[in-house]
Amino acid sequence: LGDYLGSAATNTLLFGIFTLINNGEIVGDRYLGFTLLVIIVATISFYLMTRSGNLGRRSGAMLLGFYIVFLVVEASRAI
Repeated sequence: LGDYLGSAATNTLLFGIFTLINNGEIVGDRYLGFTLLVIIVATISFYLMTRSGNLGRRSGAMLLGFYIVFLVVEASRAI
């Protein structure tokens, strides 16, 4: 898990630096706030579940359900 989170953090940092170096613009859409909220809530939920030592089938099902709801909402926006 640490490798994945470290890679995501490094990629985010590098993309930001390259965007600034090349005078690129950051494109956001009107749904960016919702996506950011989902990422924050999911990350905090995962963190709390792992810190409490309660990462079992129930927690996994809850996180998977959370992700499925997110996918359904995102797919409904694309239509």
